[in-house]
Amino acid sequence: MPQPQQSNLQGLTIEQRSVISEQSHRLIVENARDVIWSMSPTGQITYQSSAIEKLRGLTPEEALLKPLHKIVTPPSLNEVLDYFGRLEIAAGTEQPSPNCLGYLEYYRKDGTTFWTEVVAFPLIDDKGNLVEIIGITRDIDERLLSESRLKDAYAIAGQANHTKSRFLPHITHKIRTPLLTLLSLIQAASDKPESNGQQDLPANTRPIGQLLIDIVNNLLELSRTQQQQLKLRCKAIDLTEVLNQVRDLTAPMITDRSVHFDLCIEPDVITHVNADPTQLIHALLNLTIDAAKVTTEGQITVKVCKELEPKLEKDERALLRFSVLDTSPRFDPCLSRNVLADPQVVDTTADIGLAITRRLAKLMDGTVGYDARPGCSATFWFTCDLRPQTSPIVQEITRTSQDALLKGKSVLLVEDYSPLRKAIRRTLTELGFLVNEAENGAQALQKLYDSRYDLILMDIGMPIMNGRECTQQIRKKFAKSTLPIIGLTAAGFEQDRDDLIAIGMNDFLLKPFLVEDLVRAMLQQLDLCKYP
Repeated sequence: MPQPQQSNLQGLTIEQRSVISEQSHRLIVENARDVIWSMSPTGQITYQSSAIEKLRGLTPEEALLKPLHKIVTPPSLNEVLDYFGRLEIAAGTEQPSPNCLGYLEYYRKDGTTFWTEVVAFPLIDDKGNLVEIIGITRDIDERLLSESRLKDAYAIAGQANHTKSRFLPHITHKIRTPLLTLLSLIQAASDKPESNGQQDLPANTRPIGQLLIDIVNNLLELSRTQQQQLKLRCKAIDLTEVLNQVRDLTAPMITDRSVHFDLCIEPDVITHVNADPTQLIHALLNLTIDAAKVTTEGQITVKVCKELEPKLEKDERALLRFSVLDTSPRFDPCLSRNVLADPQVVDTTADIGLAITRRLAKLMDGTVGYDARPGCSATFWFTCDLRPQTSPIVQEITRTSQDALLKGKSVLLVEDYSPLRKAIRRTLTELGFLVNEAENGAQALQKLYDSRYDLILMDIGMPIMNGRECTQQIRKKFAKSTLPIIGLTAAGFEQDRDDLIAIGMNDFLLKPFLVEDLVRAMLQQLDLCKYP
């Protein structure tokens, strides 16, 4: 155990020790970050340490000349006077004089205010009289700001949790309803295989499956737009084809109703533009699906017109308005809130679609809104700023020529989920592909040593060896190979494309996807057809 060192004060006189002690205390006081002060019984400041200059912008000499009402704000002055009152009451009794710990609001030299934590200790003589008050003042503005931010963060988190609690029941209801219908149709067809139920199964289930995909895509889109990671992938498109796709995707919802779906493009609209077709279709589809849900008879009209005349510049643009009008009297006063609401605070999936359209429109330098009167139908619209087309659109091949091109092409399907693997294999086989399967990346590598393939469909998340690792191994072990690899994932986003391409993939699809999307991606990678 270390021995205590001998004090250097030993051997000094009392006077010398007193001088050294005074110097030590002064050094501590003058270099402390907190302000140390003393006050007379009448409330006059008698000493201020040098920290007062940093705290209030005053020198100690200037601070000594300030009366109490120039030092603290009126509410805090009342606190100080109340403390003096308690000291006076204690002086007439045998009770000890109270110390003080409180919060006072001080003035700075420039007139601004800040909050402090003040500790005060009364000095009493042997006759019980108050001689002086010694105090320490600490700036707590930053601490209070941090506490305020923390409270705000807790409040935001609580609101987010409350919103999630309201949001999830709506979403589960929207998903469970079509899912239950789908399962019921499958069960009915299984129970009576000889009846017409099985024959009608494809026609009845496709719209339901499409609805489920729309809901899931809305959720993915919501997540991506909230993270502000969504980027436009513009290319040459024909607006006529965009509207036709929107009509085809909406049509299954109104096949059993007396509803006419009409498309209208004003004559002065430039139809060949550069845009992101996926996001444009998604923004418009959200509006048409909402219209189809509530329109039992009459008409749904999708119209495209000029919002403003294009600027006569080298980089000419056209601000177009895409509007959806239906004949259902569905105006609700809350629409004005929901159309412009953030997806985090809306209450229904329909409102989520509207809010996502708002975000997509903003991404395309446009706005969103509606025109309606109570008791009447509503026209929902969004605008987007599009450039005229600068490159030709390559037309898709016909189904007949497609089948001829695909016939005999060999595909390695790497997917660990057996039902999905079997479903994709059945579809590809019917299209003319020769399909081999692997359950994980390790099996896929072995099959590549044994056989030659024209294309690989690679699931990203798999046991033993996932799709990322397998792709990296393929590019490393088969360095000279140009074998195209298309990733398949249910746990990714569109912005993951660059990361996956960087490790060696050529493209990827988000699950759930349509057969048309899969075939389109495969044809592009096989260089059999260039889709727009």
